[in-house]
Amino acid sequence: MTDTAFAPVTDEDFINFVASPQLRRDPYPFYARMRATAPVHRLPIGLVWLATTYDTVSEALRDPRFSNDERNASMYSIGSGYGETPFGSIAEAMMVFRDDPDHKRLRDLVQKAFTRRIIENLRGRIGSLVDELLTPIVDRRDGELMSEFAYPLPVIVICELLGIPAEDRERFMEWEKHFATRFEVQQLRTPEMEEQGNAATVALRDYFDELIESKRKQPSEDLISSLAAVEHQGDRLTHHELLSTCMLLLLAGHETTANLIGNGTYALMRHRDQWGRLVDDPGLARLAVEELLRFDSPVQLIQRIALEEVRLGDETIEKGGVVGVMLGAANRDERHFPDPDRLDIGRGDAPLVAFGAGIHFCLGAPLARLEAQLAFQALAKRAPALALGAEPEWRPTFVLRGLSRLPVTID
Repeated sequence: MTDTAFAPVTDEDFINFVASPQLRRDPYPFYARMRATAPVHRLPIGLVWLATTYDTVSEALRDPRFSNDERNASMYSIGSGYGETPFGSIAEAMMVFRDDPDHKRLRDLVQKAFTRRIIENLRGRIGSLVDELLTPIVDRRDGELMSEFAYPLPVIVICELLGIPAEDRERFMEWEKHFATRFEVQQLRTPEMEEQGNAATVALRDYFDELIESKRKQPSEDLISSLAAVEHQGDRLTHHELLSTCMLLLLAGHETTANLIGNGTYALMRHRDQWGRLVDDPGLARLAVEELLRFDSPVQLIQRIALEEVRLGDETIEKGGVVGVMLGAANRDERHFPDPDRLDIGRGDAPLVAFGAGIHFCLGAPLARLEAQLAFQALAKRAPALALGAEPEWRPTFVLRGLSRLPVTID
């Protein structure tokens, strides 16, 4: 049903939106217009559609007639695109880009070495890291939250979990930043980004090649050693699968959490009543994380490919058609979240799609939630007078939504 308060979304409107940093700083009014006028919108660039409502997004994520493997697409329009590149060789082996039965086989193997018990055992270490990183900011009464806190926290955690030496973390932060750009929509990837992304992919690939071999010869108490040894029903990860899995875990274990902490802190600073609630009751941190995931999703867009003709909303998706699954739009759907543009950290456990849904639900979601929960608890307890020091700077990205700078003060 069309809401007459909104003008229909044109192809030009969407293309201008993706290309405009000003509009992308606050994409949610545009998403509301899309939900009202075109719950599933076809783009003019080949067989590409956009799912914008909670129901159509949830259906696309759960329907087995939709694939995660870009090689099933008629054209590589929204996602990374494989091609003959270093990234393509790595991406095609990542379980996030595989369908069952390959996906289930890889996920079962990785899950055995990445259990909730392992994650929960990290609680004490993560809490110590949070305090260690926050102390200089608290002592100075100001800081840049992204580079000093939101980025290093998940990098240190995932590096320690994987078994990467401490002296290599700085290199990993730089490599990962460029590697992540390969997941951006093609319209925003410049030739320079492509070159840097491929160079970072090669650097990470070569590094993990050597590290995996050393862990096979001398295993230790880390995730790479566990993944190298894990076996399920007589099956094991190949070297290339293990290499791709390490690079996926590095990306997923860093980007989502850093963006969640940054976006969430910025949202709380702009909604002082909700920040006050958290300061008064830091125990609300678990619910606050869920609401912050909903309110400003760290991942805005993923994709699915139709394996056959599929009806989605009012549109027929042709075989090979690509569906841009707009997680950020779905999490603001007024049909599922009353007053969706209002931040309410006591909203409760809502049925989010911030980490996807169905068989590809993010394996690292429990770790991201734990890190963010402990981060927000510590911020509320140790920096109750936290405030914006200056307007933040957004990264020039769309798929992975996050800040590059978030200056703060503690008055």
